[in-house]
Amino acid sequence: MSRLLKTALPFASTEVSPQLYNRLVRILELNVGSFDPDRTPHFTQTELNTLDFQEGDVIWNTTVGSLQAYLGNRFVQLTEPTIKSAGFELLGSVGTLKIDVKLSGGIKIEL
Repeated sequence: MSRLLKTALPFASTEVSPQLYNRLVRILELNVGSFDPDRTPHFTQTELNTLDFQEGDVIWNTTVGSLQAYLGNRFVQLTEPTIKSAGFELLGSVGTLKIDVKLSGGIKIEL
């Protein structure tokens, strides 16, 4: 899992020039890479079998297309797996919806 590195970066005691500041920021960007703490980590099933996780970790399994949580000894699915071959997803609500799919003609939707 991603973690922020503990560092002891020096503090500037005087003003720093914009050129030096930009150079230091660029060096940090190149060395640290990108990190988005709000993004759910994505892993394949193969990666899940080889990596170590802590109980409570939540990941997106790209192999099955499901949000999963680690219980300490296994992953459990928090969402229904997506079916990649279907090509669409439909959620129903109160009312009637008729979808007529013809392989040669297209899709007709009636409410």
